[in-house]
Amino acid sequence: MLRFIIFLWFVPFSIIANDFNCYTVIAGRKTTVDGSVMMAHNEDDGGEQMLNWYRVPAQKHSPGENMLFRNGGKMAMPAGTNGYLWLELPKMEVSDGYLNDQGVAIASDGCPSREDREDYTDGGVVFEVRQLAAMQATSARHAVEIIGALVEKYGYASSGRTYCVADAQEAWAVAVVQGRHWVAQRIPDTHVMALANAYTIDRVDLSDRENFAGSADLIQYATERGWYDPAKDGDFSFRNAYGSPQSQQHPNNISRAWLPVCKLSGKEYPQNSDLPFTFESTKKITLSVMMEILSSHYYETPWKDEKVNIPHNTRGSICSSTTQHGSVFQLRGNMPVEIGSVAWIAPFHPCMNVFVPWYIGINSAPDDYARYNSYEKALTGHFTDTENFRTKFPDKAYWKYVDHSERIKEDYMARMQEIRPQNEKKQKELLERQPAFEAEMISLYQKDKEQCRSALTAYTFSCLPE
Repeated sequence: MLRFIIFLWFVPFSIIANDFNCYTVIAGRKTTVDGSVMMAHNEDDGGEQMLNWYRVPAQKHSPGENMLFRNGGKMAMPAGTNGYLWLELPKMEVSDGYLNDQGVAIASDGCPSREDREDYTDGGVVFEVRQLAAMQATSARHAVEIIGALVEKYGYASSGRTYCVADAQEAWAVAVVQGRHWVAQRIPDTHVMALANAYTIDRVDLSDRENFAGSADLIQYATERGWYDPAKDGDFSFRNAYGSPQSQQHPNNISRAWLPVCKLSGKEYPQNSDLPFTFESTKKITLSVMMEILSSHYYETPWKDEKVNIPHNTRGSICSSTTQHGSVFQLRGNMPVEIGSVAWIAPFHPCMNVFVPWYIGINSAPDDYARYNSYEKALTGHFTDTENFRTKFPDKAYWKYVDHSERIKEDYMARMQEIRPQNEKKQKELLERQPAFEAEMISLYQKDKEQCRSALTAYTFSCLPE
């Protein structure tokens, strides 16, 4: 049994309207070909970054153990915490991805708010939000409750953000605002949601507890601040009241949300900020569809720019110059969670790399896929060892993906003609191999769970490029 206290040092972080960090598409379980909930996410961050994979085991904690976080605040550790797959980007407060042992996936998109007042206890929370949700959540709905409770108790210490949480049964968007206001809405099982860097939750009905949750004074506070006038504005709209107008109306945010809405709904929506929170898809969604969206550069849209040699620089490109990885979380409830919950990950730019399945049932990640040999060191060093990643850790796997992509970008159009067929062949092989492999794993799981976990680990490792 490992007893530990997490010490987190924080650096200032804020999102302004011109920073376009991250992108998410969520498909309800009745929209997908296999009945899974799918959550596709591109993690976008500028500056020197290094992606690390850690498989954190479940933990037990003794009474009196605390998690210490910003400005000396303390929080008692729960008696037990989930194990989880942790996609870590050191020094970043809002960039890590999680898939825990309960099959709960967590990611987020920056969504600047118009809130200009600070209201925090012990410095507020940011990084702690998803970390604690991953540690404790037993379902997506439980993650919503955890996030909301943290925001109300401590205050959110950044402009605004939408946390996306999903499990095999349902998915939610949780919009948080600087200070203590938040609202969450469930994505209907028959609908899809597309999210860039602007709030998308529109009409709110907190009396409908099956589909909404949030601050009790959400409308009252917006009215007091002059962001909402019932006499002039009609029905309350969260995104209109709380969202930064610059962010809500920015073409980069509109264009990235517009593509999957039109592509999947079969409707030609106006190119404006009034896109629906969710929509119905005209076709069943597959992993390939989600991977294609995350790899998009708008070559099939009005935003195509013939003059851009490197399409990642196209205005509002989904796969952009700052994309650090693309992930599609495939969450299924018709098999053991160790097998049914998978994170398909394409490191760095997803248009140039293959999505590989990382099953939550794996025991570990390869040693060269993380800068440290222990997740404990990563937790304590997340905000302290934050410079010169390439110099300090030159032999780690992430740089192979970065170098591969950068070579292609030297002559993107020509080199992609050679690389694309190879990637498509490999991706097709992985997707086609999945059903038979999982059937074998389910049979093994019924006989020997630990042997199954070892086999899942070996399989994931075997799928990685040499």
